Amino acid sequence: MPFQIHVLLMVCLALLFGPVHIAVASEIPVTVKDRKQVSITVYNSNLALVRDQRQVVLPDGVSTLAWQEVSTKMRPETALLRSVDAYSAVTVMEQNYHFDLLTPRKLLEKFTGKQVRVVKTHPTTGVEQVESAKILSTHGGGVVLRVGDRIETSIPGRIIFPDIPKDIRDRPTLTLMLSNPKAGKRAVSLNYLTGGLSWQANYVGQLNQAGDQMDLSGWVTLTNRSGAAYKKAQFQLISGTPNQVAQPRPMHAMAKGGRMERMMMADAAPAFAQEALFEYHLYTLERPATLLENQSKQLALFDSARVAVKKELVLQGHPALHKGLVAARRYKPTTYLVFINNKEANLGMPLPKGVVRLYTADAKGRAQFIGEDRIGHTAQKSKVRLKLGTAYDISAKRRRTEFEIIPKHLLSQGAVEAAYEVVIQNSKSEAVTVLIKEKLPANARILASSLPHTMEAAGQPVWQVKIPADDKVSLTYRMFAPR
Repeated sequence: MPFQIHVLLMVCLALLFGPVHIAVASEIPVTVKDRKQVSITVYNSNLALVRDQRQVVLPDGVSTLAWQEVSTKMRPETALLRSVDAYSAVTVMEQNYHFDLLTPRKLLEKFTGKQVRVVKTHPTTGVEQVESAKILSTHGGGVVLRVGDRIETSIPGRIIFPDIPKDIRDRPTLTLMLSNPKAGKRAVSLNYLTGGLSWQANYVGQLNQAGDQMDLSGWVTLTNRSGAAYKKAQFQLISGTPNQVAQPRPMHAMAKGGRMERMMMADAAPAFAQEALFEYHLYTLERPATLLENQSKQLALFDSARVAVKKELVLQGHPALHKGLVAARRYKPTTYLVFINNKEANLGMPLPKGVVRLYTADAKGRAQFIGEDRIGHTAQKSKVRLKLGTAYDISAKRRRTEFEIIPKHLLSQGAVEAAYEVVIQNSKSEAVTVLIKEKLPANARILASSLPHTMEAAGQPVWQVKIPADDKVSLTYRMFAPR
């Protein structure tokens, strides 16, 4: 269409229908300098919801926002722009995620087949010589140049590019074509899901010398590999795992490099408020925090003193003991620390899954590591059992003393009757109590026992055996098991 006719048509439309707004090719940059607030909800499964509120000046009609410095691992299909001010809502017509970032290699690729200038510096005189060159190929990680009448397979100097291609960005950017009913300053929020942000809980306990109380501290470790920094952000944590639909999509790993930095923050003040959310638990940091790119930060979750605990020594049975000829074996009981997550034990808040590490003091008051265990998401009033290791000064010898097969007959498929002996030796200078937990065959029952027992579950009798200091105790029992 000739230019004159185009202008005449626009004038006629303006006279008939009022002003006609045309989308302008230029973009309106929106940077972190325009940010008013940012809040982030981080999930356990390498997922986060970013709510980034910024203030922009928009013309009326159609325009394009270049929302810069978004996460390099954002899921663009989840992006949602909404207005948060008193004006009517803006309407998003199109959005594009630009992850093709500016790098020396990308410039070489974009200028393949085009002319550039190569500057060489004489090693002794320092005089620069400029030659025109054509980039022929960048495949295989190298570069092939035509410089004058010769072919170069490496860069003989530094390359000067005439400009930067328009389709390359210097930072991850989401462009949004939108319609705005009224020109002026607008407060808008961009919400999106992203990978690269995660958190985990860690716990540190100090056990007293009596072994009946511990001081327990909970910590949250936030890790940021999303390719973006979040300064003075409001952080929330979800304990639980929302279902996600697996969708194959290309992975854009564009972290800017550099090693992972770690910053430990010993904030003794209560840091998180907890609430139930759907079938999960939400923890809200009650002050803003800064989480930089490629950084790991620790924040205090809680600090509880004098948590009531109980030590258990457990000798677990072995199913193979009831099959065929079994030789006598020596065992060591496993040490557990048990507590109830309730207010009576000075706890009572939902505990996110994580690792619990325990220390205790030696004779001179120096802290010594005594074991660690992983716990799952633990609700209030739940029992926690921490497996710490194997008892050193306590041992047991288990052997089968009798074994008889009762043959089949008209009313029975036969059975097995067997007797066992468990001898527990205590080499400590104090009395201990050991829980002996056997695992019997299906439908088996105890016919006789030298010590009283309880049934923890079907086929799992439990004996609570007290052994005096530097002494041993023998447990014998007889079992009947139908075949």
